[in-house]
Parts: sequence; structure tokens; C-alpha cells
Amino acid sequence: MTEGLSNVLARKQIYKEICGTCFCLQTGVLSDHAEKESYILGLGESPIDVVLNLPPMTPQRVRQSIEETAIREASKPRFVTLAEETAFDNSLHGIAYWLWRALRDESPFFGAPKDGEEIKYTTTSGKRFTLTPEEGVQRALDLIESFGSGRLQELTAIRDSVEMEPELGNSSGSETSPTQASPEGDSPGLS
Repeated sequence: MTEGLSNVLARKQIYKEICGTCFCLQTGVLSDHAEKESYILGLGESPIDVVLNLPPMTPQRVRQSIEETAIREASKPRFVTLAEETAFDNSLHGIAYWLWRALRDESPFFGAPKDGEEIKYTTTSGKRFTLTPEEGVQRALDLIESFGSGRLQELTAIRDSVEMEPELGNSSGSETSPTQASPEGDSPGLS
């Protein structure tokens, strides 16, 4: 039981070759899901931004209606649906986000801090980096572009294998039944 829990709480390093270069990729953990949701929510225009970006010539009645709707929408809890997350994950932007997240802990190029460097971003779990998510994703997009066209499918397969590996854990795939208590009520293995 704890094997599965440790797989979503503790990062693992997995080495994968991408376009002839071996990369040390970090598996995702539970806190990464919250961080990714926050990132995805930040991509869209907020209801307040819509109001702030209204043309000056917008009629007062229309402006008031938009403002009321924006206030109502802004006060609702915001979350990413499974469909939205899946669409993001399967996009070039989503693959770049994953690549940045998978490389950032070990690579100064992707934001791992060196002594004395300015910290620009702190994750929900307290990790600190020298790049904002936007800067890190842009560097990942640049790296993907350097791999050449047609590599998105390969990167998607690598992402899926890296992120699936921890879920499989140390299981051999065979079914085992739980240890049974003895008829006397003693716990197995205890004397």
C-alpha cells in the first residue's frame, strides 16, 4: 500500500535518451499537479482582465453588464477540467511544460539554482528556481525545436514512459493475496 503512495510523493530519476543525448528526468509528484493546474489557469485571460481591456468606447450599459459578469465569474472557484488538462498535456506547450518540470531539478539551464543566483520562482512544495515557469517552458520549447521537426510524438512517448514508471512501482505484476491471520488470532510473523 505504501509503495503506491511513495510513488506520488517522492521524485525518481529516470535516464532517457532524446535525440542522441541522455537526460536525467525527474518523475512528477503530487504537488506538481497543483502547480501545473495553476500554470494552466494562468494562461487564459481572467474575467477582470477582460474588463480592463474593454475599448474606451464601450457603451456604459454593456460595460456594466460585462463588469457584473466578470465579478461573478472571478468569485467562482477556478479549476482545470480533465479535458482541459489532457488537451494541454498533449499540446506542444504541454510537452514543453513537462520537459521543463522534468529537467529543472538537476539542470541550471532549466532553473536549478547555483550559489548566489537570484530566485525567481518557488514551487508549492518550497523548491526554488532561477527561472519562472514561463522562462523555463520557453527554454524547453527552444530545446524541442533544436531536436528538429517530427519529434513531438517521440517526446510524448518518453513523457508517458517516465510518468508511468513510478505508477508501476516495484510490482512484478503478479497478484498476491494479503497475509492471513492465524485461527488463534495471532498476527502472522509475530511471536
